[in-house]
Amino acid sequence: MRSKTTLVGLIFIAGFGLAAWVINRSLTGIFAQFNVSNQQLLGANFTLSTLIAVVVAGGLLGYAYTNKKSKAFVTQVIDEISKVAWPEWSETRVNTVVVIVFSFIAAGILGVFDTTFNWLTNLSWLTGAPMS
Repeated sequence: MRSKTTLVGLIFIAGFGLAAWVINRSLTGIFAQFNVSNQQLLGANFTLSTLIAVVVAGGLLGYAYTNKKSKAFVTQVIDEISKVAWPEWSETRVNTVVVIVFSFIAAGILGVFDTTFNWLTNLSWLTGAPMS
């Protein structure tokens, strides 16, 4: 049970990091669009947009972590993922090769169709004769 609680906490922390990054990037773009000065607070990597992003993401983290529904949801996701029958490495490798081979085969078939229909279309336009 302890490891599940730790995993739930790590997922929320990862969500905080992702939210802070997205908000920071968005604010940087918005500041640039509206010519707002994005002042450096603690060096080039910590600007006003970074501070706002960390504060907003921290608020979101606090709300999500204390919300019983979001914690229950993350716990249920962890429970369901633990029930998944993950394939062995050899099976994954074989399936990857099969997908790559069939992708090349499908690309070849579609390429032949595309070339053929392109040739027929050009032939129809050049001769001016209707295709029947």
